[in-house]
Amino acid sequence: PHLSPHLPISRRHEGDYDDAAREPSIFNLGHACRKMRRFDEAIEWYRLALAIAPRNASTYAALGFTHHLRGDPDGAIELYHQSLSLKPDDTFTCEMLKEALKDVLQATSDPLSLPPMSAPGGAAASAVGVGRGASVVKMDVSAAHSVL
Repeated sequence: PHLSPHLPISRRHEGDYDDAAREPSIFNLGHACRKMRRFDEAIEWYRLALAIAPRNASTYAALGFTHHLRGDPDGAIELYHQSLSLKPDDTFTCEMLKEALKDVLQATSDPLSLPPMSAPGGAAASAVGVGRGASVVKMDVSAAHSVL
Protein backbone atom coordinates (compact mmCIF):
# COMPACT_ATOMS: atom_id res chain seq x y z
CA PRO A 1 0.00 0.00 0.00
CA HIS A 2 1.04 3.58 -0.65
CA LEU A 3 2.05 5.50 2.47
CA SER A 4 0.80 9.02 2.86
CA PRO A 5 2.05 11.65 5.29
CA HIS A 6 -1.59 12.69 5.75
CA LEU A 7 -2.62 9.53 7.60
CA PRO A 8 -2.25 9.48 11.37
CA ILE A 9 1.01 7.82 12.34
CA SER A 10 -0.78 5.07 14.24
CA ARG A 11 -2.67 4.03 11.06
CA ARG A 12 0.48 3.89 8.90
CA HIS A 13 2.37 1.34 10.96
CA GLU A 14 1.40 -1.81 12.76
CA GLY A 15 3.16 -2.88 15.94
CA ASP A 16 4.20 -1.55 19.29
CA TYR A 17 6.67 1.12 18.11
CA ASP A 18 6.32 4.62 19.44
CA ASP A 19 6.61 7.73 17.26
CA ALA A 20 10.25 8.33 18.23
CA ALA A 21 11.19 4.92 16.88
CA ARG A 22 9.40 5.70 13.60
CA GLU A 23 10.98 9.12 13.08
CA PRO A 24 14.08 7.82 11.21
CA SER A 25 11.87 5.92 8.77
CA ILE A 26 9.71 8.98 8.19
CA PHE A 27 12.85 11.07 7.68
CA ASN A 28 14.12 8.51 5.14
CA LEU A 29 10.81 8.64 3.28
CA GLY A 30 11.47 12.37 2.89
CA HIS A 31 14.90 11.58 1.43
CA ALA A 32 13.43 9.05 -0.98
CA CYS A 33 10.82 11.51 -2.22
CA ARG A 34 13.41 14.27 -2.56
CA LYS A 35 15.70 12.04 -4.59
CA MET A 36 12.77 11.23 -6.88
CA ARG A 37 12.26 15.01 -7.22
CA ARG A 38 8.85 14.78 -5.51
CA PHE A 39 9.66 17.86 -3.47
CA ASP A 40 6.20 18.65 -2.11
CA GLU A 41 5.79 15.12 -0.79
CA ALA A 42 9.31 15.16 0.66
CA ILE A 43 8.50 18.39 2.49
CA GLU A 44 5.42 16.76 4.02
CA TRP A 45 7.46 13.80 5.28
CA TYR A 46 10.16 16.05 6.73
CA ARG A 47 7.50 18.18 8.47
CA LEU A 48 6.02 15.02 9.95
CA ALA A 49 9.49 13.97 11.16
CA LEU A 50 9.88 17.42 12.77
CA ALA A 51 6.53 17.02 14.52
CA ILE A 52 7.98 13.92 16.19
CA ALA A 53 11.53 15.22 16.78
CA PRO A 54 11.41 19.05 16.63
CA ARG A 55 15.07 19.52 17.66
CA ASN A 56 16.64 17.47 14.87
CA ALA A 57 19.06 19.72 12.98
CA SER A 58 19.43 17.22 10.14
CA THR A 59 15.72 17.34 9.39
CA TYR A 60 15.76 21.15 9.21
CA ALA A 61 18.78 20.95 6.88
CA ALA A 62 17.09 18.36 4.66
CA LEU A 63 13.90 20.41 4.59
CA GLY A 64 15.89 23.54 3.69
CA PHE A 65 17.76 21.66 0.98
CA THR A 66 14.47 20.47 -0.49
CA HIS A 67 13.10 24.02 -0.54
CA HIS A 68 16.34 25.12 -2.18
CA LEU A 69 16.10 22.43 -4.86
CA ARG A 70 12.55 23.40 -5.72
CA GLY A 71 13.58 27.03 -6.22
CA ASP A 72 12.69 28.60 -2.87
CA PRO A 73 16.00 29.97 -1.56
CA ASP A 74 14.25 32.28 0.94
CA GLY A 75 12.49 29.34 2.57
CA ALA A 76 15.74 27.39 2.46
CA ILE A 77 17.64 30.19 4.22
CA GLU A 78 15.16 30.25 7.08
CA LEU A 79 15.39 26.48 7.52
CA TYR A 80 19.19 26.44 7.23
CA HIS A 81 19.30 29.02 10.03
CA GLN A 82 17.04 26.85 12.18
CA SER A 83 19.29 23.88 11.56
CA LEU A 84 22.41 25.88 12.44
CA SER A 85 20.79 27.15 15.64
CA LEU A 86 20.69 23.51 16.76
CA LYS A 87 24.00 22.40 15.26
CA PRO A 88 26.20 25.42 14.44
CA ASP A 89 29.17 23.40 13.16
CA ASP A 90 27.31 21.52 10.41
CA THR A 91 29.52 21.96 7.34
CA PHE A 92 26.89 20.95 4.78
CA THR A 93 24.30 23.35 6.15
CA CYS A 94 26.82 26.22 6.32
CA GLU A 95 27.79 25.67 2.69
CA MET A 96 24.20 25.39 1.53
CA LEU A 97 23.29 28.56 3.43
CA LYS A 98 26.06 30.40 1.56
CA GLU A 99 24.74 29.08 -1.76
CA ALA A 100 21.16 30.08 -0.93
CA LEU A 101 22.31 33.58 0.03
CA LYS A 102 24.23 33.83 -3.27
CA ASP A 103 21.11 32.76 -5.14
CA VAL A 104 18.98 35.41 -3.44
CA LEU A 105 21.57 38.13 -4.05
CA GLN A 106 21.95 37.09 -7.68
CA ALA A 107 18.19 37.18 -8.19
CA THR A 108 17.80 40.63 -6.63
CA SER A 109 20.71 42.44 -8.23
CA ASP A 110 23.05 42.01 -11.13
CA PRO A 111 25.98 44.43 -10.73
CA LEU A 112 26.78 44.19 -14.42
CA SER A 113 23.39 45.58 -15.39
CA LEU A 114 23.74 48.81 -13.42
CA PRO A 115 23.53 52.03 -15.44
CA PRO A 116 26.75 54.07 -15.73
CA MET A 117 27.41 56.34 -12.76
CA SER A 118 27.43 60.09 -13.35
CA ALA A 119 30.18 62.24 -11.95
CA PRO A 120 29.49 65.76 -10.68
CA GLY A 121 28.93 68.06 -13.62
CA GLY A 122 27.22 65.36 -15.68
CA ALA A 123 30.34 63.54 -16.93
CA ALA A 124 30.05 59.78 -16.97
CA ALA A 125 32.27 58.14 -14.39
CA SER A 126 33.89 54.80 -15.05
CA ALA A 127 32.97 52.01 -12.71
CA VAL A 128 36.44 50.49 -12.75
CA GLY A 129 36.57 47.11 -11.11
CA VAL A 130 32.85 46.51 -11.00
CA GLY A 131 32.38 43.00 -12.18
CA ARG A 132 36.09 42.59 -12.95
CA GLY A 133 37.22 39.13 -12.02
CA ALA A 134 33.80 38.37 -10.61
CA SER A 135 31.65 35.69 -12.06
CA VAL A 136 28.05 35.00 -11.32
CA VAL A 137 27.62 31.32 -10.68
CA LYS A 138 24.24 29.67 -10.51
CA MET A 139 24.25 27.04 -7.82
CA ASP A 140 24.40 23.48 -9.08
CA VAL A 141 22.93 21.40 -6.29
CA SER A 142 23.06 18.16 -8.25
CA ALA A 143 26.40 17.23 -6.68
CA ALA A 144 25.07 17.84 -3.20
CA HIS A 145 21.76 16.17 -4.04
CA SER A 146 22.88 12.76 -2.81
CA VAL A 147 24.44 14.05 0.43
CA LEU A 148 21.23 14.20 2.41
